[in-house]
Amino acid sequence: MSMNRFEKVEFLHESCAEGIVPDNSILFDALVQWMPESEFEEFYDNFCQVHDIHKTNEELDAAMFGDII
Repeated sequence: MSMNRFEKVEFLHESCAEGIVPDNSILFDALVQWMPESEFEEFYDNFCQVHDIHKTNEELDAAMFGDII
């Protein structure tokens, strides 16, 4: 199941260290809301790559638990 842009932003808020993703930022929320889908996907992929963030819960689980799951 793939996440929509709002689930991805929530995932970033939940999984990133404090300060990486702005909390309660009106500007950030507006950018996410109004960005075309292709631009948001490019932003999300680049953001995750630059900050070495797993893109989904599944990727995070695989990195943390490997073959245990």
